[in-house]
Amino acid sequence: MLTAMSPELAETPEQRVGRIVKERRERLRLSQEEVKSRGGPSTTNMTAIENGARDFSTYTGRTIAGLEDALGWEQGSIDRILEGGEAALRTSAPATPGLPVGSRVDPDALADALKQMQSGLDAIAAMLQETRGPEGK
Repeated sequence: MLTAMSPELAETPEQRVGRIVKERRERLRLSQEEVKSRGGPSTTNMTAIENGARDFSTYTGRTIAGLEDALGWEQGSIDRILEGGEAALRTSAPATPGLPVGSRVDPDALADALKQMQSGLDAIAAMLQETRGPEGK
């Protein structure tokens, strides 16, 4: 039961999001840095979010999507919390493993990265061949 002294009654929507984000991060035993490494916002932005210090309209969609993904929430969870609802837990893996939801891959950059990886694999195969000798043993 909420009373006149309950902090929830005096919260702005941003403060409510901040409280819920921090509770979720702590429940997952993640530091702000770990949220960042999972594709979430910078630690500076995480501090501002958790303190309810900024209007969410100032964050990019990528920042919000990255935060939701890092916390294991479905896209749109932040908006639901801002509107007084609850976050929805993601029930499936992100669409692109290793990338935050909402991020885009540059096809040319991907092709270059794959070529570099293939060159590295070719070099490793050549070294293994030298180590094993001509018979491959």
